Amino acid sequence: MTNIDGLNQEEIEARQRAFSQSPEFKKREIVFSQIQQINVRLSNLEANVEEILNILKANN
Repeated sequence: MTNIDGLNQEEIEARQRAFSQSPEFKKREIVFSQIQQINVRLSNLEANVEEILNILKANN
């Protein structure tokens, strides 16, 4: 079966395999991983700020 671009499933899978082994893909994986780490850190900071604000409110 072909898709809109006229490619069949095997061609699509072959292109995906080739791309997943390319330096471009590896760079994207690294950047995505770094973004995830930053998001986790931001979430942790947000939780810490919330905790500090609650402590400050309790002390007033």
